[in-house]
Amino acid sequence: MANADGDSGSLLSEIFRSTHTLACPHNQPRATCLQCQAHRIPRPKTFVESIRLDCKLIYERRNMVKMPAISTTSFSLFLRSSLACLLYIITFRESAWYRLSGELVQQRVEASFPRLKAATLMAAGSKFSSPDLMKVYLAILGDTGPRLECYVDEWNVTEITESLRDHWQQFLSSKTKDWNGLPLIQAISWCLGGILIAFEYRSGAQVVFATYYFVTGFNCAVTSIAYSRRFELLYYAYQGFEWVNALSPKPSVGVWWEIELMAMPSLWFKSMYLAFYVTLISNASQGKYLVPESSMWYVLAGLLLVLGISQAAYVTLTTKREVEAIEKSWQRRIDGWVFEQQYAIPKPLSSMVEGLAVEAM
Repeated sequence: MANADGDSGSLLSEIFRSTHTLACPHNQPRATCLQCQAHRIPRPKTFVESIRLDCKLIYERRNMVKMPAISTTSFSLFLRSSLACLLYIITFRESAWYRLSGELVQQRVEASFPRLKAATLMAAGSKFSSPDLMKVYLAILGDTGPRLECYVDEWNVTEITESLRDHWQQFLSSKTKDWNGLPLIQAISWCLGGILIAFEYRSGAQVVFATYYFVTGFNCAVTSIAYSRRFELLYYAYQGFEWVNALSPKPSVGVWWEIELMAMPSLWFKSMYLAFYVTLISNASQGKYLVPESSMWYVLAGLLLVLGISQAAYVTLTTKREVEAIEKSWQRRIDGWVFEQQYAIPKPLSSMVEGLAVEAM
């Protein structure tokens, strides 16, 4: 067993040396590229420095995303592009940030694809050529060691490393910040607060606001938990590789549904504060509420509640199926490449699957 582990380790090292490069996005050695070094940010040493750096980066990156363009080429393109603009507005630009996240991780997967295939073909003649070995290789592909002196986040990781694992972990980290921790606690507290206010007043405009506190807080909580649970099960680099490969091609206009709907928890979270600000303005208007009590508001709140519950339920119910599909897709991809190398012909399409279908939500 020890000898077999040593052989597999040496094979992995040989593959790594043969396919590993340190070329940066500017086709220069990453360690000496001036453009990459210019984008490297020293890691803050204190909490105050972290706050200052966050504010500085928010200001510097304010123009990284822009409102999608509206196409008038055809009526269908006009509708899709208009919907993308509408999502951009009602999500407070969050859908555009998620779209950019998807594009960056998709670029990293595309860059890793030929090197992973080359490594698989190189190992095809060995008894150690297996999907599990390739999982290990993909995890170390492009890894240049620890970079403790650099501040790394989702938006500058490209200038630091070519590791798909690092990109995927930064992608997950940035999304879980929107779904877990303080936002989730606040959503639950607002949900409970809405219930208490409704029981206290029982009628009037206060109950309308309490209803929206509950709906937005509840929707934020359930959608955050659903997405957080899904991506907790997609932690490894090979899972991210298959998940990204399964995405529909990025549309030139319109909505990238698989990605942009992931911004819904953030939308519900911001809607909580929007309802709160409307409450403050109404209370300051000498008793003349901006939102008078009407059954129409309760119907709208019910529709929003159904929308949030439906999305959370759909994500939850399809999570297990998606994880299983990712595992099967990886197995078939590696087996197909090995078959192609050993027999010099592509594996039959009936058993060779290059990707899988990711649910829209």
